[in-house]
Amino acid sequence: MRRTLAILLATFLLFSFIPAAPAIAAQATKVNFNEVMSVQYIGTGTVRQIGNPDGTYYWLVKDRPAAGIITSGNVFTGGTFTFVYSGVFRPDQSGRAEGDLTVVTPAGTATAKVITSISATTPIGIALKDGAPYGIVARASFTSAHFALVMGTGSYKHLKGAGSFAGDIYAILDMSGTHVIALADGTYPVFGFDNSYLGNPASIMTMTGAGVTG
Repeated sequence: MRRTLAILLATFLLFSFIPAAPAIAAQATKVNFNEVMSVQYIGTGTVRQIGNPDGTYYWLVKDRPAAGIITSGNVFTGGTFTFVYSGVFRPDQSGRAEGDLTVVTPAGTATAKVITSISATTPIGIALKDGAPYGIVARASFTSAHFALVMGTGSYKHLKGAGSFAGDIYAILDMSGTHVIALADGTYPVFGFDNSYLGNPASIMTMTGAGVTG
């Protein structure tokens, strides 16, 4: 009996010194972003003119919202997005902006920090609304536009990644050509300055990059 107890005690002591096996870590899954985003709305935010001693001026923009839908994508399927940005722009609408991009889908939400630079706009024609001149359409392109995901919920809780944007934005300026009053979203017929029909341009961005989840 004593021998049996000694064997059991020795066995217990042996296993007490064996470290427990570490928990198996969840495998990270790589993802590639290829999200096509249709910009359909721009709000007012706070916009004011600031001048320089040499007589030039800039537009100081704060907390201006833009929004739209994700028409296709590898990660954010069937979603919408908002982009609230601040920046400084020249009279030709070129400039630099940064803000928060928030994507919402049935699977959850994801927020990214965005920094972007926009080239000088090129006026292409006049947009009509209800058959009447609405504003001057000017095309703008990104000279650089980068994002980095910072937080998420639901399926995107552990999603991390970064990348860039590409595409053309068709801003609709007032008839003086100084203020952005809307973004062309494919519903405004546009006529060139020679009265030729140019179609119904839409502001489309493509979000590309890579990340991991899990």
